[in-house]
Amino acid sequence: MNTELTVAQHFILTYAHEKTEGKILEFPDNIKGGARKKVLEGLHHRSLLTTDGTDWFISAEGYEAIGVPRKAPVSTQGVEDLVTQAKPRTRDQSKQAQVIA
Repeated sequence: MNTELTVAQHFILTYAHEKTEGKILEFPDNIKGGARKKVLEGLHHRSLLTTDGTDWFISAEGYEAIGVPRKAPVSTQGVEDLVTQAKPRTRDQSKQAQVIA
C-alpha cells in the first residue's frame, strides 16, 4: 500500500506509535482547534485511524502507511460485554418494586 502522508499526518501517526501505544494525543503546534478535528476525520476517512467511541487510535492501515509493524488492535469487547450483561437494579422496597409485585 502506497499511502502519501503529509508531514503533519506522518508526525501524528509516528508520535502515537512511538509514545502512546497508538493512541492519538499529540498534534503539531500549527494544528489547533477545528483543524485537529478535520485532520482526525481525514485520517479516519482514509482508514488510517480507528476509534473506540472516545479516543482515536492508529489502524492497521495507519501502521502500514508509516511502515511499522501492526500492533494488536484495540479491543473494547470487555467493556461491551459488561454493558450488555448489566441488568437494571431496583430496590426491593421501592414504590416501583411494590407496584410490580
